Amino acid sequence: MHKNHTLKTRHGKKSALLLCSVLAAGLSAQTAPESKPADDTVIELSPFAVTTEKDVGYKASNSIGGTRSNTPIKDIALNIQVFTKDLQNDLLTADQTQLSRYNAALVNGGASDTNRDISTGYNSFLFRGFIQNWGLRDGVREYDTVDSQGIARVEVVKGPAAALYGLSYAGGVVNTITKTADMTKNFAELRVTANDQGGQRATADLNYRGKIGTTNIKGAIRYNGAGALTQDAREHSKGKTRFNQINCTLQPLEGTEIQLLVSNGWVQKPNDLGYYSLTPTNAATYGASVVGIGAQKPLQVVHPEIPWTWNWADTTNVVSTGTNMYKLTFNQAVGENLHFTAYFQNNSRLNVAGYGWDDNGNSQNGSGWDVGGRYIQSGWIVNTAGDQVIRKVYHYRDWKDDDHAQGITGVYKLQTGPINNTFTAGWAHWDERFTSHKYHTRDAVDYKYWELPLRSGISTASPGAPNDYYLVVPGGNREHNQNSYYFGTWQMAAIDNRLKVNLAINHTQITNLIWDDVDTTVDYSNKVDISKNSPMVGVMFDITKEVSLFYVHSTSLFPTTDKNDFWKQMPSEVGKSNEVGVKVELLNGKISGTLSYYKIKKTGGGVRDSHADNRNKLDWDQYRANDAVQYSNEWYTIDQKGWSHNRDEITTADGKTGALGDLVPAELESKGFEADLVFQPLKTLQLVVSYAHNTEESTKGATMGQTNGGHVKDQVAGLVKYTFDEGSVKGLYIGTGYQYTGKSVADYQTVNGETVCRYYPKVFYLEAFVGYGFKAYGVNHNIQFNVKNLTKAADYFGWQDASSATALSTEPYKVPTYALYSLSYGISF
Repeated sequence: MHKNHTLKTRHGKKSALLLCSVLAAGLSAQTAPESKPADDTVIELSPFAVTTEKDVGYKASNSIGGTRSNTPIKDIALNIQVFTKDLQNDLLTADQTQLSRYNAALVNGGASDTNRDISTGYNSFLFRGFIQNWGLRDGVREYDTVDSQGIARVEVVKGPAAALYGLSYAGGVVNTITKTADMTKNFAELRVTANDQGGQRATADLNYRGKIGTTNIKGAIRYNGAGALTQDAREHSKGKTRFNQINCTLQPLEGTEIQLLVSNGWVQKPNDLGYYSLTPTNAATYGASVVGIGAQKPLQVVHPEIPWTWNWADTTNVVSTGTNMYKLTFNQAVGENLHFTAYFQNNSRLNVAGYGWDDNGNSQNGSGWDVGGRYIQSGWIVNTAGDQVIRKVYHYRDWKDDDHAQGITGVYKLQTGPINNTFTAGWAHWDERFTSHKYHTRDAVDYKYWELPLRSGISTASPGAPNDYYLVVPGGNREHNQNSYYFGTWQMAAIDNRLKVNLAINHTQITNLIWDDVDTTVDYSNKVDISKNSPMVGVMFDITKEVSLFYVHSTSLFPTTDKNDFWKQMPSEVGKSNEVGVKVELLNGKISGTLSYYKIKKTGGGVRDSHADNRNKLDWDQYRANDAVQYSNEWYTIDQKGWSHNRDEITTADGKTGALGDLVPAELESKGFEADLVFQPLKTLQLVVSYAHNTEESTKGATMGQTNGGHVKDQVAGLVKYTFDEGSVKGLYIGTGYQYTGKSVADYQTVNGETVCRYYPKVFYLEAFVGYGFKAYGVNHNIQFNVKNLTKAADYFGWQDASSATALSTEPYKVPTYALYSLSYGISF
């Protein structure tokens, strides 16, 4: 069965830790650690690494995400924003997704302010209006959130970038840059944080550098660790987080550098923390009334004695993700102008989506399990005794990835007269195997289940695991994905470096085999086999030393794993973009940023057509035909299942609470204007402003004119920080962050044959922080107080009654939220 539900440790981890231990022992053999390079020489940085030493507060000067090599942002014909480590520290972020609030081009519907997210919410992350579900870590695909303790910075590269990374979404890429061992100094940073909702977090950042014994081999080792007990205002919400990262760097010869990265993470939180609701179809069964098209009444409205913070989660049914990452990198300089880097990387990932008594992993009433022809309702139901209860079925589901990546890149710099040239070329390969297990429990007759009374304050302690399991999905393959990339770029600077040209191309070969949900053999009709060239052309011209114009044409390629309800693969996504803009570095860099206008066309992938057939609609047809003959009542089975008599309201999943219609091949267009600016008029004052206006819509078929759920047309965000640098308050700093989000798309409903969009209201979010840094007893101290969600920005769930059964419900119910108060204390030396 599934006894081994933790990620296995492989020999690679033991070898990596052994190597790091040997390096640490060798470095510690020195008689005294040094705070500067041992021979007083400058440590030369690889062109494949970007240093954070040049970051000044919230401003970053260089990026690696826009060219694959360390390049000044002002010289890159792309719209790039960087979240620095200072910004992360001030906001007390737990992972990179929590930074998305402060780039207006991003909408993250699944981000948490209180806890580290398990992963980016599926289909809830929008970049320039387009859906995307993963980002990059050091230029290589990354599915999961990364603990902020292991992050040096986060780079947001806007627009298609397949020419750089082979696979990319049309909206852009978020590239998380990992911390590396520091070859220039020794240091230690320790911090503890606690909040008023019961959360606790402790972090450590330790770096040691020197020489190996009596040799001239330079080396450094760095450890970053984090542990947290997470909790929010909801009952039964306690979770756990742990993160360990070791970076080792050796420079055995001049021009040679070897880096080893070992990273291990684990995030866990309870399932079933969401909400239940009723619809017009099933409300009468519960003695309630729900009126209107699309109306949806939450349990807390039907039963106001139950608070929004209450739920029926228990501590045994948790969702968790464990990750291991091992990466070995070789950097070699051949003279001053030629550099090579090669890497070998292995990722292992296990996501346990549920392990215990479960209401089907979603937050709807009567969602039910329907596997192998056997059906039982779960969630908020009325049982055979006529009581309203929360019913759960014992359930296990996991998703496992084993990923291998390797690549080599060369950079050659050549000056030909007045023209400076940089050539980059390389190859990379990605190999991913994706497997899954799923179990239910039942006795010889039917599923076993557990029912809880419908009231708050009761014990939700699990009755323990049953003894038998029913295998639903065998432990076989789900996907085998292989991608190979051959890429090359040419960067040219001429006319006294006023003209910059960037040409890039990536040849990508994609092979993806997909297995059916219950079949153990590959479905070759769902095989993806693509070979494509993705170009990029960028041009910049400096009008003055402070103002530059740029134009970029770029493309994207992504083999979406989206499948329709009939398990048929959607075509691969291909994006094409044209963007023009201006970059400024005014008043000696005190004002810097990018303003741009873009237009992106994307074909492929899937878009939801609420009118399309799904499997439940076809079953609905069959039930009516059979019941008319067998029971002389064409609604018999449909009523038993609690389905609507309106065929258009039959959803995926359980027919009641999934999505309307089905996925169909998409053709989308996104266009808009963006402005990202950093102001540092004084060395003590920093301001960051990000604004985005975006229109994204389908341009083909029945969904023409519709946009993705969660889409926001106008969004603005910013940060302000002031630091006192003299007088009795020297070391004190205060700051605030804000985000205004216009109305967001909720869904589409059919009213009198017309498709109508529903929206969630606009939201204003505010947070603040104040801190004090001082030195005592030779140690740097820092105390910081943060308040998140000062405005108690509302969440929304369900839809209020309309004026009649044929009218559209347009007002959502507001779910109360709470401000979060945190206090942290740190020392560094």
